[in-house]
Amino acid sequence: MCKRGTNKSIFKTILLSYILILLIPLIMGMIGYSQAVRVAKEDAEQYNMAALGQAMNIIDTQLDLIEKLMTDISLNSRIQNFIYKNAPLDDKKRYEMLNVIDEIARYKNTNPFIDELYIYFKGSDIVLKDSGIYEPHFFYEQAGLDCTDMSYDKWIEHLSHYNYKSYTSLGYGDEKSSNGRMILAFHSLPLNAQFESEVKASIGMIIDEQKLKKLLVNVDVLDNGTTLILDNNNSIIAKMGDANIQYKDIDKVSAKMIFERGYFYQNILGIDSMIAYTVSEHSGWKYITIIPKQAFMERAQYIRNLTVAIFVLSLITGFSMAYFMTCREYNPLKRILNKLSDKMGILPKQIGNEYEFIGKALDEAIYASERIEQELAKQKPVLRSTFLSKLIRGGIMKDDIGMKETIEFLNINLPYKFYSVTLAYIDDYYPYNMQRLSEDQRIKYNIAILDLINDFVANNGLDVIVNMVEGEDDEYIFLFNIAEDNINDSIVQLIQDIQMIMERDYGVIMTFCVGGTYQDFTGIKESFIEAKEMAGYKGLGRKVITYGDLSENEHRGYYYPTDEELRLMNYMKAGDINKVERAVNDIFSRNSECGKISIEIMKCLFFDMVATAMKVANEMHIDCEDIVCKNFTQGTICHARDEILSIYGNICSLINQYRESPNQKLCKDILAYINDNYTNRDICLTDIAQNFNMTVAYISHLFKKQMGIGIADYINRFRIEKAKELLIDPRLKLNDIAEILGYANDAAFIRVFKKYEGVTPGHYREMLSIKKPIEL
Repeated sequence: MCKRGTNKSIFKTILLSYILILLIPLIMGMIGYSQAVRVAKEDAEQYNMAALGQAMNIIDTQLDLIEKLMTDISLNSRIQNFIYKNAPLDDKKRYEMLNVIDEIARYKNTNPFIDELYIYFKGSDIVLKDSGIYEPHFFYEQAGLDCTDMSYDKWIEHLSHYNYKSYTSLGYGDEKSSNGRMILAFHSLPLNAQFESEVKASIGMIIDEQKLKKLLVNVDVLDNGTTLILDNNNSIIAKMGDANIQYKDIDKVSAKMIFERGYFYQNILGIDSMIAYTVSEHSGWKYITIIPKQAFMERAQYIRNLTVAIFVLSLITGFSMAYFMTCREYNPLKRILNKLSDKMGILPKQIGNEYEFIGKALDEAIYASERIEQELAKQKPVLRSTFLSKLIRGGIMKDDIGMKETIEFLNINLPYKFYSVTLAYIDDYYPYNMQRLSEDQRIKYNIAILDLINDFVANNGLDVIVNMVEGEDDEYIFLFNIAEDNINDSIVQLIQDIQMIMERDYGVIMTFCVGGTYQDFTGIKESFIEAKEMAGYKGLGRKVITYGDLSENEHRGYYYPTDEELRLMNYMKAGDINKVERAVNDIFSRNSECGKISIEIMKCLFFDMVATAMKVANEMHIDCEDIVCKNFTQGTICHARDEILSIYGNICSLINQYRESPNQKLCKDILAYINDNYTNRDICLTDIAQNFNMTVAYISHLFKKQMGIGIADYINRFRIEKAKELLIDPRLKLNDIAEILGYANDAAFIRVFKKYEGVTPGHYREMLSIKKPIEL
């Protein structure tokens, strides 16, 4: 256990800091919990709204088919004639009645969603369905309507009154309560009837509620709650779920449904529930789902319990660890205090604030140390310059005793194992028109050059340490301590930038001679000798001279074979900038490995690679001015490579811009599919959508946006163009051409051809024969 006195305020401070750090993740966890609950709630709301919309679309589709069937029946000539027939029925009327029964059977077979389809004829007081003729009362019982909550008189009243595509829902009695509900549909005849006196007959349909549920079997709207479908009068059309919803509850819910879709929360049957609803624009029906709030908040509840458990566990563990870590950190401090108090002759109980006591002791020690360092600092510059000068000229060997300690004492920073020496000479200082610099000016330039080099090293992220020693006759010696021996080009570039800045900003023209890079202290002298050797070439016009530029085995050629050029061209045509960069880097790397190439040879390589870019640009129809907009003026391989990469990058960027978008690719695939299948008479928008596993609406919108015309219109135009080619052959009959092009018969082919060309195919063939020259 940590033992401490009452005056150790640092212990409380450390413990409090740990507790505050502990509270941060706990508070963040609570914020995360609240956000998780909000997200879970929003997900449930959006999910239920989407499920309701899907259910509405499914049912609206069936209603649309039913209403279309009602309209077709209303317009049937046989049924229209029979609605005006009155009892008694003679043989002729009975024969017409049989025709009506056939028509009803035919219509019923077109829609399996309908359980019963019948027509009640008011004048003859009979009901006709697909299976025969019925007295109204007998049909009422045979259809099972006597087991519902609608009486016979009420049913006859519905059939006799004016109805326009109206619906109602019936419930079964107790003995058949497991069968759900029955949905009735009514539509008055004739179609132009508007009042009860004008109604001559009524179309009736019976739909089992179970079929509605089967339609929604793949929709999750039925899970974890109750789903209601209400008509325009808020009467229940269908109910799915186990909740015993009362009409008063439906009225409360309906009163809040003021928008086309939405959701709200309300207490239903004593349970807090989420009510999501949507109103069909087609039928006006209302689709409502009622889900207990607890059902869709299960995830949030789990997160809450987990968060509370983690919170409690974190508090217990965190406070224990905070106390333990505080004792652990305070014990070293306590040992320091004991040592200081022994040295200073102070009892531990007399110490107030621990940090203040340590601070006073350090101040006294620092003051004594500073006095000693001040005396040494006056001699350090001279000692440092002398030591570096001897080290560069080889006066100090690696194995000299105490060398490491001397370097540390003189604050000479040489952490890396590679070294390079550069000599700098002032050739001219034209702003001053003098032969030599004054002492003040010399000091000024010393500081400026060293600061510039250090700034460039820092800005370019180079692992380089620079030390400078003054030589004789405007000579400066720079010792570069380098982490790796492969950044010599960067050092040369750095020196070139320094040379230009000194000439531009200070008016001093300088020449830099760069020696080779060597490992360990023994190589410093070799690099210095190489730099001295190059000093004899100062008058050749080069302001930065490296030892490799003047080596006897200078490489006179460059590596750029034809297969490498072809590979680069293929990468550029593909727009693959990554492979282009690797290939260019490889070419420049190979040229560096095979020898030091001169600036002139490097320019030849540069312009050869620019020519490669222009070849690609010509083949890809790219304006050369868009990619080659700079002149090569730099004298290093690094700059040449950057210029080439910039040019190649512009080409790849332009090629990638011209590359097809995914939508254009899909549109081309659709055109190819039409070209291959236009002879198939079943080809249509639905067939194409199924082939590409996409929705009809998406394919139609995409094709219209890309091509400017619809798919059906394009197929017709494509077939017409093919027909023109076939009409050239007089041996082909119109019926044969229609069959080749995928039309059902020649009449359909003639109709479409005339629609687009303004003339019939036969007339068009005659026009071709007139234009055709007479063959001898």
